[in-house]
Amino acid sequence: MLFKLFVAENRINEVKEDIESLHGGSITQASEQRMQLDASLNSQKKTQAKAYKAVNRQERQIKLVEQRIETRQPTLAGLSEKVIYTERRFKQIEENVSSAQIDADRQREVVAVLEEERTRVNAAESRFEEQLQGSQAQRGTGPSEDTMVEYNRLSEQLRSECVEDMHTRDVQDRQIQLLSEASRRVSDRLDGLQGQLEGVAASERVYVQQQQTAEAGVANVEREMQQARRDAEAAKAENERLVRVEIELNEKLEGVLKDLSQARAEQRETAREAKLKEMVSALQRVFTGVHGRLAELCRPTHQKYDVGVATVLGRHMDAIVVDRQATAIECISYIKEQRAGQATFLPLDTLQPQSANDSLRHAHRSARLATDVLQYDSAVEAAVMHACGNALICDTLDVARYVCYERKLDAKAVTLDGSVIHRSGLITGGVGNRGQRGKAQTWEAVAVDNLRKARDRLAEELQTIARERRKLAKEEAVTTRLTGLQTKHRISREALDAIGRKLQGLATERKHIEAKITECRPAVAQTTAELEQAKDVREQANARIYVIAQPIFASFCQRLGIPSLEAFEKLLLPATEAAEERRLQFRTQLSRLDSQLSFEQQQLDEATSKLDKLVKAQQSTAASLESLRAELTREQAEMAGFVAQIEGLRRELAALTTKYGDATEDVHAARHTLEQGQKDLDAMNKDLRARATEMDRALAEKAAVLRKCKIEDIPLPLLRGSLQALPLEAGVGAGAGSQLTESYLSQLSLGDTQSSSMSIDGADDIAPDYSTLPQTDRTGVPGTVEQKYIADVARLTAEIDALNPNPHARERLESARARLHEIEVEHNAARQEARESKSTFQAVRKRRHDVFMRCYNHLATAIDHAYKALTQSPLFPLGGTAYLALEDPESPYLAGVKYHAMPPLKRFRDMDQLSGGEKTVAALALLFSLQTFRPAPFFVLDEVDAALDLANVAKLANFLRENARSYEDEDVEADQADE
Repeated sequence: MLFKLFVAENRINEVKEDIESLHGGSITQASEQRMQLDASLNSQKKTQAKAYKAVNRQERQIKLVEQRIETRQPTLAGLSEKVIYTERRFKQIEENVSSAQIDADRQREVVAVLEEERTRVNAAESRFEEQLQGSQAQRGTGPSEDTMVEYNRLSEQLRSECVEDMHTRDVQDRQIQLLSEASRRVSDRLDGLQGQLEGVAASERVYVQQQQTAEAGVANVEREMQQARRDAEAAKAENERLVRVEIELNEKLEGVLKDLSQARAEQRETAREAKLKEMVSALQRVFTGVHGRLAELCRPTHQKYDVGVATVLGRHMDAIVVDRQATAIECISYIKEQRAGQATFLPLDTLQPQSANDSLRHAHRSARLATDVLQYDSAVEAAVMHACGNALICDTLDVARYVCYERKLDAKAVTLDGSVIHRSGLITGGVGNRGQRGKAQTWEAVAVDNLRKARDRLAEELQTIARERRKLAKEEAVTTRLTGLQTKHRISREALDAIGRKLQGLATERKHIEAKITECRPAVAQTTAELEQAKDVREQANARIYVIAQPIFASFCQRLGIPSLEAFEKLLLPATEAAEERRLQFRTQLSRLDSQLSFEQQQLDEATSKLDKLVKAQQSTAASLESLRAELTREQAEMAGFVAQIEGLRRELAALTTKYGDATEDVHAARHTLEQGQKDLDAMNKDLRARATEMDRALAEKAAVLRKCKIEDIPLPLLRGSLQALPLEAGVGAGAGSQLTESYLSQLSLGDTQSSSMSIDGADDIAPDYSTLPQTDRTGVPGTVEQKYIADVARLTAEIDALNPNPHARERLESARARLHEIEVEHNAARQEARESKSTFQAVRKRRHDVFMRCYNHLATAIDHAYKALTQSPLFPLGGTAYLALEDPESPYLAGVKYHAMPPLKRFRDMDQLSGGEKTVAALALLFSLQTFRPAPFFVLDEVDAALDLANVAKLANFLRENARSYEDEDVEADQADE
């Protein structure tokens, strides 16, 4: 007892020294360092906040400038379209002016030719009159007066004798004169109509050309309108696509940033890990069969398994997996040559791991094989199986105890916090196993690196989308261009309609002129025939007159020396008649020229008026074009200023973003340092608590020894105090020791280490005298000395027992044997009953699993087909996607079934985030899938279309109609089979 008190006293003194040294030095220094780190972190956070505000302010300025650019872009596009349209219109007007100028010049030439011809005809008529007067002057005055008197007397006599023939000849002369005049008028009218017809034909040719040009222009405008509509639709579709992609990328980026903020972004690889990674990279570059570190080749399916899996893998986490043993030997040689350190290799060709024990998968619902919670490639399966074996990952320590102690399974059980129950039953590890948590951070670091890469990739994709959206033609600009084209099309169509109306008018006029010409030609022919007939009648009457006049004018003709009266009249009258005929021709030609000249002059006036209008329109369009060009130049200059401004703002934003990134990294580093200091401080406090607990145990052990000595009346040499003052019942629990330890720690915190007093019910007031202990026992190893004392006590106890034999030992032995036999029989019966129950349970469990999985597998296949049939459309012929997922694949009937549905062109969302109509379609797909597994004779759908639109109601109706028909066919086939 004295030796136990000596050992307990030494432990108390050692723990006190450790607590005082720990509390006085390391903890105080760590606390001060933590306060400094906390202040540094707050300073870094302020710097980060300032940088973040600057970045946000710069982004807002950029958005304002972008809004200005987007606001000005429609105006700029509209001005550009107006300038292009006005330039085309100005060019068209120039072409029309040139054409009109050509038409006017040609018409002037026609008028000039007609005027010149009229002048020439007038000159010819004047020359004819002058020649006629000259010829009359040369021939003299004609027959003598007596001759003419005689001729007139004889003519009166002749007229009295042939009155009727003379009257007929006079009438026919007047008729011939009238018919000649009528024939001339009709001929002039016919010539005028033909000239008008030629002018109308020429105008028709001009307007036909203009119509063809206008139709080509309208066709071009329509093509441009179609292209503009396609551009607008394409721009709209592309813009919508980019918006959808941008929204999805923003959502993904938000999720990544959230995960990154929640993850341990402060993870930093140690120098050893960096060196190991560099060595593995060098080996992979040199040797082709090096797969990499096992920790990089496999990954837990969930973050909660990180510590457990790291504990299972243990030293194999940093092992390098190679394909062959020869490759491993070469790698080891290379490492030795390069002095790169040490490494463990797992050659896949020599590893012979045992297959996983399937029975362990059903050990407990919260226990899983380590290989089942790892993701890895099949090529490295042998290495993973070798490192994990049949180790189980258990959610809690109670589950691990149940598996190892109650089920007594031959497997190593590891909890999520790193506690390990070995096959031998030894428990190690736990939340204090910092080494395994450090190894588990390997996957956290990889996850953080992947999240950072995903963040950078998503940010780059968002920048690309932003650039594409800036490059993409805005819908407003395309709409403005389309509006301009529609206006141009309307104007071109109106011009084309005007030309068509003019052509219709010219065609009507041409038909009218042709009808008049058709009417005039018979009149000309009739007048000509009547004129010829009148001439024939006159000639007949004139012949009869000459026959009667032969005897009357015989002496007259003989005296004049002419053969007959007819010869006399031919010598006297032909000159006069020829002159009249010539004058008639001149008048007829002048009348035709005046009519044609009047028509051509009218056409010239119209062409000149049209040319004047076109010139005015050209001048107005030129002024408008200059104004639009000036306005466009001004808008382009302002837009260039905005673009230059936004480029400068973006450069500043890049610099501010870099500063913000640096500040963020500094914050992460400061937070990491602070948390590391906090961890060290927590570890010190934990160590201090452990020391305090150890002191509690030592004090309790001292008090227990003293009480035992008092109870058993064992004498102890004492320097101070008395065992009689020591109570037997009070303060026997651990609470008193803990309270004393807390009091002692609080006194240490106050710095009063000299005045502290620790006593458990007066045990500290008793001071044993250890001088009676041998020096060798006081200086020897406590364990060895204690074992010596225990052996001596055991020896003495055995000697005492030998001196006092037990007479009832044989009876007790027989009773114990009988009891043992009964227990063995009961045990065997219980084991047999347990085996039978287990067999029955396994059969029922397998049947339940098979029935459940048969229904689940059918639904998992049918639900996607039903959902696609309900969501497919001409625009989305593939439809949506729906699938089922088991929450617990090992025991699916003990957990739930997750149902996911993704409508067409929608990203993945949980079912509760879908709209009412989408949920209705998903529910109908599940209902119809169940119908295909166990068809019901009928079922009632009550207001199932309440949340559906017309398109989805039509799809549902078509689906019901088609599947109802298929069910009817199946019923008919079933009835025929029954018959």
